[in-house]
Amino acid sequence: MRSFFIASTTSFVILLNNNPGYAMTIENKIIYDVYNPTDKPWNENATATARYAITTNVLGQLLEIDKNFNITSKYLDKFDWDYNTKEYILRLKKGLRFQNNREITSKDLEFSLLRTFFAKKSNEGSMYFRNIKGLENIKHGEVYKSGKVHGIKIINNLTITVKPNTPNPTFLYTISRSNYSLVPIEEFNEDLTTWKKWPIGAGSYKIKEINLSEGLFELELVNSEEKSPKNVIISTKKNLTPDITFDKLRIDNNKSYKTSRIAGYIGKRVIMFNYNSKLGSNLEFRKAVDAALNRKDISNETTTPTEPMYETISPSNFGRINILPEQDISLAKNIFKKLIPKNDVIKIPFTSDPYFGDNYKSVMKKQLAEAGFNVEFIKSEKYWDVFSDEFTNSPFRLASLVEDFYEPLLSFSFFKTGSPLKGHFPENSSFDTLYNEAQESPSSDILNEKLKKLSLFMHNEKIFLPLFLQPGNITYNSSKISDLGSQFGGVFINLSNIKLNNNYIN
Repeated sequence: MRSFFIASTTSFVILLNNNPGYAMTIENKIIYDVYNPTDKPWNENATATARYAITTNVLGQLLEIDKNFNITSKYLDKFDWDYNTKEYILRLKKGLRFQNNREITSKDLEFSLLRTFFAKKSNEGSMYFRNIKGLENIKHGEVYKSGKVHGIKIINNLTITVKPNTPNPTFLYTISRSNYSLVPIEEFNEDLTTWKKWPIGAGSYKIKEINLSEGLFELELVNSEEKSPKNVIISTKKNLTPDITFDKLRIDNNKSYKTSRIAGYIGKRVIMFNYNSKLGSNLEFRKAVDAALNRKDISNETTTPTEPMYETISPSNFGRINILPEQDISLAKNIFKKLIPKNDVIKIPFTSDPYFGDNYKSVMKKQLAEAGFNVEFIKSEKYWDVFSDEFTNSPFRLASLVEDFYEPLLSFSFFKTGSPLKGHFPENSSFDTLYNEAQESPSSDILNEKLKKLSLFMHNEKIFLPLFLQPGNITYNSSKISDLGSQFGGVFINLSNIKLNNNYIN
């Protein structure tokens, strides 16, 4: 049975194609708008805003970071560094249960920290940290077994210890990502990446029903909390009027809506090179692309307000080298003239960018053409394996990356050996060495200096080119929502922290 809308004066109902006996009502529910062109927003090829809308709220975050960088947890009552044994002690709170009603134990905590490294393929979670003793010996696709990584020890039913190879001052910030949220092993397929049905965790919300054809995913609050939204519909196809959105332009003329700036940035738009192509692997070509672009002019043409970006790490973060490269058309012309036949038009893939519109790409196209490089931008629905088929020889692509405000090293993890973004970085031992040195920094001061070296290397080698940043602006319906609550981390929106108006029934 196909899904369709039924509108009436009292309600708005969607009959679900995957469950004809259930009707998803829209009335008295908060609509959370996140664009996603793929079918399931929790898969790794989904947009970051859609993926984290599900995982942050359904799986929960093992640790949460507030605007003052304080760490709190709904799941751990102890997360300390033991200076004598040189290891982290993580202890679960008593009485925790997954949404499938199974009790959560220390074995689940161990599995959740290690799952992405045993997964069949390299993935987002496996990029971020390997600084646990014994983890370097684990290969993707290896059968998971408790105790296999000797750096993690189960102490009792609630407690584990985690021993890094070297002191890691950002470890707790890293495991706050939903890649390491508490999850039950029995709900995964054998690849440890895809779910048998849908995500099940220990978050404040559980998935109640889905409608894939309409891109609607209903979440229900697990434990009733005063004034928090009881029912939320994640809308991924922009077919409903939102109550929460990153896309201010959708409701620009509605006076009921307010926009709030939260700490950090949602993400960044970047150029990622194809190092398997003749041009993309050529440093002179990458320098020419960089020289041809005027980022301020590009940023000015995005539909959603953005800020030009010139280096890997975002403003107000440590590890920055504070550079402001200038456009140099003459330099770009000289290089392109030597490398590119005069009348060639090269296909450049780009991933979905509904928040930014098309004008910024037109400006880029014009700037590159002025320097003698003619391109045609073509939309691609792929995220990981983009440089294939008609784009096999494309020298670069336009993509969006999540901007991590409290763990700047993660911005570099896409470009190290072992990243699932194969072909998007050179197999460069110098970069891996700098990255590992930064990862093993024993203090924040040393990490700051190591990050500067890594940032300078990225800039000099033009490993990738940042274009602009999207500030953490959330627009919400103030006739329903009184307060967004504590929200920190850009793309991570914690729905249970949102407070509803007294006169709104959800």
